[in-house]
Amino acid sequence: MIAARPRLPLLRTLLRPAVAAGMAALVATAAVGAARPSHAAPRDGGDEVRPPEPDQTGPGIGTDELASRRRRLVEACGRGAVVCLIGKPADDLEEFFQSPDFYYLTGITEGGGAAALRIGPDGAYEEVLFLPARNRMQEQWDGPRLYPGASAQRQTGFAATAPKSRLGATLTEWLAGEGKSLWVAGTDGRTVADVLDRALPDVERKSARSRVHALRQIKSEAEVAIFTRAVEITGAALVEAMKSAAPKQGEWELEAVIEYMFRRFGAERFGFPSIVGSGPNSCVLHYNASTRRMKANELVVCDVGAEYRRYTADITRTFPVSGKWSPRQREIYEIVLRAQNEAMKAVRPGATIRSVHSVAQRVIREAGHGGRFPHGTSHWIGLEVHDVGDYSRRFEPGMILSVEPGIYIPEENIGVRIEDDVIVTRDGFVNLSEGCPRDPDEIERIMAEGGVGNARVAELTSPNARPEIRPERPTQKPPTRKRIY
Repeated sequence: MIAARPRLPLLRTLLRPAVAAGMAALVATAAVGAARPSHAAPRDGGDEVRPPEPDQTGPGIGTDELASRRRRLVEACGRGAVVCLIGKPADDLEEFFQSPDFYYLTGITEGGGAAALRIGPDGAYEEVLFLPARNRMQEQWDGPRLYPGASAQRQTGFAATAPKSRLGATLTEWLAGEGKSLWVAGTDGRTVADVLDRALPDVERKSARSRVHALRQIKSEAEVAIFTRAVEITGAALVEAMKSAAPKQGEWELEAVIEYMFRRFGAERFGFPSIVGSGPNSCVLHYNASTRRMKANELVVCDVGAEYRRYTADITRTFPVSGKWSPRQREIYEIVLRAQNEAMKAVRPGATIRSVHSVAQRVIREAGHGGRFPHGTSHWIGLEVHDVGDYSRRFEPGMILSVEPGIYIPEENIGVRIEDDVIVTRDGFVNLSEGCPRDPDEIERIMAEGGVGNARVAELTSPNARPEIRPERPTQKPPTRKRIY
């Protein structure tokens, strides 16, 4: 599938000395493709165009690919299968995040949707997208939403749409006759039960989750393009963190640099809580408090991932806070780097996550640190940082996994982990995050430069400069305010 090495223009540009001067131009040219589409305001009686997501001109998943995924799922469920996909319910009081399975099959980021899929009696594939009816009052609060109609069909690629209230009747009709079975997927079991227990209380259901997860393990070219952008953004952020790190700096400041860079280059969010652990915290595997001030001659472990168009990278770099390795730090670092390089060489079609881990374990054990490597070497990556799928499945081209050995010596305040994201190819692997430096000498050279975290910023306003406020004692009970939400 993906045999050639992907280009990493964003990372390589960031590594040039003139990055500060060229940053604005880089941001302007990072997007690829056509001009940003317009988005008109809704009009009564008409089909409005939905507002675009950030960086609409970058790589994305087309409706044809989404339709192909749905059809392959129905075929995987077997003859007579009717598949019901249930999305997460809408929540207007918290940031909404669609179920990864439902998003993977529909591309829909809004809540409250569902879909029915089947191979019809005549052998033709059929699918219907069910959406909540239009609610103009809700649009006043949350903006335009998808609702049944021609606009939703164009935007999602579904041939037919219908009100959500028709889901039960459609499934009942499709399930009539012998040899039919209802398969469900899309979100958690409780939400599925909430929807289908009312619509089809007496129909037995089978879970299609494992079949969806098997599809998600093999990434398409479009998915690889999106994931590569997430990797580039994450690598650029880590380079800026290396340039910015300094003694007496707070872990939270370094975390802020990383997450600022994520947003600057178009990532919607971080894919998981950022891990920035210095000194003793470098030995805490999932430390994410970021509350300590870094000290000279310590190491800091940054395990972070930008999420771009729902796909999250996962890269870890360890570097010296002072910009120079001590002999002992370099010794441990180079053992971990050697273990990672050897483990990567084991990534090829037919290998497994267990076999890759065995290679990393052997290198670290032979170096005398076998008891200081307490975690696995690899996990799947994709729509979720610890992505779904069978962990015993043999590698196939298009699978993406992490390779992240580590050594942790708490009594010396030395924790080292190096993590990269690799894709399995027909001939072996490609390290998608190769542009983010791992070589200890190169890391020292980069850290000699200044970064965003070293820039002068506005000072906090002095408390003495604030006017003193002395509220008077109220003479009467304040009027009750009417809640408008």
